[in-house]
Amino acid sequence: MRLSAAILSVSLLVAPAFAQAAAQSNPGPAAGVPDLLKRALAAPASGQLFAYDFEDRIQDKDGQRVVKGRIDPSRKAGDRVTITYLEDQRRKPYDVKKADQKYEENATGDIFCDTRSREDVTGVVDKGEAPGGGRTFGFIPKPEPQTEKMVRDLMTKMSAEAIVDEVSGLLRSFNATLLKAHKVNLFGEVKQATFSADCEALPNGRAYTARTDLTALISTMGRTYTQKTIQLISNVRPVG
Repeated sequence: MRLSAAILSVSLLVAPAFAQAAAQSNPGPAAGVPDLLKRALAAPASGQLFAYDFEDRIQDKDGQRVVKGRIDPSRKAGDRVTITYLEDQRRKPYDVKKADQKYEENATGDIFCDTRSREDVTGVVDKGEAPGGGRTFGFIPKPEPQTEKMVRDLMTKMSAEAIVDEVSGLLRSFNATLLKAHKVNLFGEVKQATFSADCEALPNGRAYTARTDLTALISTMGRTYTQKTIQLISNVRPVG
């Protein structure tokens, strides 16, 4: 379940923006992509599916809502999502059935940190050791082939920073900002966007996104508003 498609289907769809955070030192760009970063961004050739619980907290121009549920991507389409809690304070709120249908559209099980970008990134900067361990890299991300068009367009205006565990080779975190405004259509624009993701390791040696935070400043039809979303993923277990 991608954050971009699952919980940002508002008047403008804002994709996860993977970008830079301030670094204390900048030794200059590295030649090519370091093996450690390439390993962290390379998705393994594994068909293992994982079920999980989720909680989404969303605030946008229409109000606030909280959605909790379970997703099992190994089940047949139409039966992969179970909504367990829904609090929708918008003027036109979802009922449970509609929320279930919305989440079903994106219940693919894509919760992994290594699918945030292709591994052949550009502009790589090795920023050295990260506080608390790991190594920090800055780079320009590249979308995966299956990424929706608007996400691909946004990523050309981003700069990413990732912390990689030097022992396991897994991503520990992914932080981001949109470097310049992105025009979506004649009437809409993403003016600013910041994104952060905390990754947790699974027993199979792959990292999933345990928490994502996205804040975006959006302008549409002459109105500017801030959209904030938090997604929590827990109780991840193998299925299928």
